[in-house]
Amino acid sequence: MTNDEIIVLSNDEDRYEKDCSELPEVDTVKYGKDWDMICTRDEYIKFHDYIKEIKQKFFKNNLSPLEKLIIAYDIVRCKEYNRSGDESIDGLPHNVAFGEYIDCRGYCSLMKEILTGEGIAIENQNLEVFDKDGNLIDHHARLSVVLDDDKYGIHGIYTISPNEDSYKERYKTEISPDIKPTDLYCWFLKPFTDSSLYHSNNLEYRLSTLLADSDISFSKIDNFNVNDEEQLVYLLSNYSLDELSIMNDITFDGLLSKIPQDKLLDYMNAQCINIDTLITAISNVRLYEGYSTEEISEEKERIYRINKPFYCSKQEDTIKK
Repeated sequence: MTNDEIIVLSNDEDRYEKDCSELPEVDTVKYGKDWDMICTRDEYIKFHDYIKEIKQKFFKNNLSPLEKLIIAYDIVRCKEYNRSGDESIDGLPHNVAFGEYIDCRGYCSLMKEILTGEGIAIENQNLEVFDKDGNLIDHHARLSVVLDDDKYGIHGIYTISPNEDSYKERYKTEISPDIKPTDLYCWFLKPFTDSSLYHSNNLEYRLSTLLADSDISFSKIDNFNVNDEEQLVYLLSNYSLDELSIMNDITFDGLLSKIPQDKLLDYMNAQCINIDTLITAISNVRLYEGYSTEEISEEKERIYRINKPFYCSKQEDTIKK
């Protein structure tokens, strides 16, 4: 295959706002940031139309960043986790959008594509999974997002995991018999420094180590572990944004530059949003989507009842697991 047969659109943040009629007659389209996010021209046109239709909802209703996140979150996690064993089928957005298979990467990559060009800084959060004996047993994917929403008064960096909040039929027995595919928000906007993100069910989830340029010394610390809150505070307190931008961990790539320099610590230590604020935002989204007052009222009651046990009191205002 020659270069003339490939078109690269991954650097165009407005690619889903454009008309595909002007897309050159090529064999292959590279549409996403990941190296393997490629597809045929026909596959891209189909996927492009799918994403564009979702984005029209954003534009039509003048949605806030939080409201856009909720819509994207609801769309991707309606799919039940189901792996084929083929990473291109399970993890690539143009495949998982229409297919029956999806894995943790698939949830994240599809959500990122939906939010492309929406002014929301969102990046993959790649994790290594270790058992209680310290053995590496798996890899996992979540998302890190910088959320700035004046409408709801939310400003911070958070972790979201559409995979862990995705619908599972067994939840009708384990959680509630009336649970719906979009009812679970236990892993939505969890504080970045929440320890439950990294320790659960005898497993440890570790973000990849931040590696610094050789000119920077962290008080004789060669490797910087973002799972250590004290080290995070030290990092954000003692280094400028220019120095932080040298970090090559993808979790932070493209995120720190979106945060005002004097508010880095505040964003990193942001508290979880109040459940009442979340339900207000969900209700507004449902109103935009054309739900009736009765339907919204029923959903509000159900979501509050199902998710409240995962939230601490208003005074603490942090999620518990």
